[in-house]
Amino acid sequence: MMNSKSWRLLLERDFGRCLHCGETVALSPNHRINRGMGGSKLRDKPSNLVVLCSRLNHMIEADEVWMGLALRYGWKLRSWQSALDEPVYDLLLGEWFMLDEYRDWETDRKSTRLNSSHRL
Repeated sequence: MMNSKSWRLLLERDFGRCLHCGETVALSPNHRINRGMGGSKLRDKPSNLVVLCSRLNHMIEADEVWMGLALRYGWKLRSWQSALDEPVYDLLLGEWFMLDEYRDWETDRKSTRLNSSHRL
């Protein structure tokens, strides 16, 4: 489980809201590549984590249509994909971003924007 400092930094990076709907209260860290049950903490890296609302996080795990959407937007990845090489779509901003391993991502976010038509 993620410690409070890491969670705070993740929230700051993702503007304190769900990348899908903008929810700011019921949030949870989402592993883009699943950790598995009690899996490796090596997957607790910034590039493999995004902030989603608890509702969406549950729907992604429970419904294949939502999983498909999450895969399309980079909120979820297949085990063979690299979180450093796959962009994430911020639905509210309508922009793609590359994630890196740096916790202080605010300035990097501007420089890692991709063409908004990257994967749509």
